Amino acid sequence: LLHELGRYAEALESFDKALMLTPDEPHVLLNRANALVMLGRLEDADAVYEQVIVRKPKMFQAYLQKGLAAKYRCRFDEARTMIEHARTLAPDEPAPKAALAEIMLLTGDWRAAWPLYEAREGRPQLRDVPAWRGQPAGPFRLVLLSEGHVADTVMFARYAALMASRRHDVTLLTRRELVPLLSSLPKVERVTDNAAALADDKRPMMQFPLQSLMGMLHLTPDTVPQQGPYLSVPEDRVAAWAEKLAGMDMKVGICWQGETGGVPLADFAPLAALRGVRLIALHTQGVFRVTTPVPFATHIERPLAEAEVNADTMLDIAAIIANLDLVVG
Repeated sequence: LLHELGRYAEALESFDKALMLTPDEPHVLLNRANALVMLGRLEDADAVYEQVIVRKPKMFQAYLQKGLAAKYRCRFDEARTMIEHARTLAPDEPAPKAALAEIMLLTGDWRAAWPLYEAREGRPQLRDVPAWRGQPAGPFRLVLLSEGHVADTVMFARYAALMASRRHDVTLLTRRELVPLLSSLPKVERVTDNAAALADDKRPMMQFPLQSLMGMLHLTPDTVPQQGPYLSVPEDRVAAWAEKLAGMDMKVGICWQGETGGVPLADFAPLAALRGVRLIALHTQGVFRVTTPVPFATHIERPLAEAEVNADTMLDIAAIIANLDLVVG
């Protein structure tokens, strides 16, 4: 429960207490390693995954999670080997297929990746609405369903704009906190978080998962359409943050904790050591409570005070980024 609440340090303490009562219990070790990943302690997590594998060599989750930890460290060959073994142990499980697809996407093997990517869990679906099968634009609304995490939705939202540019009447159904930001997508007819309200428009609908669009369009690294900036923030908000962040030094936004993992904050030490560089956290204050302390923590600027990410916070993050020289994450 603590892990699900994002209180990873406390979760780790509980797993350690559990291991005092049941030493070397594989499931507890696995959970402990997962918490270490979320704290950015990837080398420590890797060692614990190895302990699990030694004690339970047919536990596919251990190979899967070890592979994902290797992915976070950009060790893609190792990650692929681990995840392929997890898939061999559990050929019917969707998680190894989707994880393998992510590795293939990162390494450019997109054609092989897209079919596997459809095995991902949590794909959204509207009841009693037919699926779009790639038909050209017609007298119907194309309702694109976002899923997963904020970063995924923001990244894939460019393809909602692409479909709108191809004369589809596009509606994007997404998370509430993203509605104001994604409403700036060019030519997209409607962005909403209210599925029930879709029935107010009497035109026929077809549905399709937003994150499946690249596969449906058969895109590869060589055929991704060139698109300029596809999101924007009100100018007055950008100007307000320009004033707050004013200064001549190079402004570098850093992001070390995502919804499914992250990188150690300590990895930003070389940036922190550079003269003339300001490190600006693109996280709310809550993330600092679960981050392993680093010597340069006092040099990280924390412009976002909100504990919870909401629609206003998302606009602020975008406005801050508009004023930065570089973002590293």
